[in-house]
Amino acid sequence: MRLARISHHRSLPIKLYDRDVVTTFHLCTSTLFCIMGVIVLPVEPWVGVRTLVFFGTCVAIFIHQLRQGSRLLRLDYAGFTVSYSPSSEYQVPWQAVASFVVVNEQWVKRVGWRYEPGYYQDAFARADCGHLAIDIDAMLPANYGVRPKVLWPS
Repeated sequence: MRLARISHHRSLPIKLYDRDVVTTFHLCTSTLFCIMGVIVLPVEPWVGVRTLVFFGTCVAIFIHQLRQGSRLLRLDYAGFTVSYSPSSEYQVPWQAVASFVVVNEQWVKRVGWRYEPGYYQDAFARADCGHLAIDIDAMLPANYGVRPKVLWPS
């Protein structure tokens, strides 16, 4: 039944990628400051060099983050797989999940879940769900470009 709700509008398997909008924004902003550093270089060499060094380092870091690959959520008939990078991922079978819940984490809504009793022993986080605090066992690291209520409707 849970799987039918998730795959209502799409056929399985489904792959959802986290949009790296923030990293792309930081890359563009740092690149703009590097250009400004080049423009300032003839007038104020010391300011221009420091600007280029700092924001050039930022550009390199953001390019590296974009090259690592986006976080991935894969939904299939066996369960769902959360991937942080090509080498770091874990799969959760549908049978292991007791319930999904939309939680607020620092003003961002995400999807959390409770494991079935016996699959996982202790909750690791306490989540704020509106006026009510509940225990969750795990939470998705991102929304993957989908509103949480659409991803896992109540």
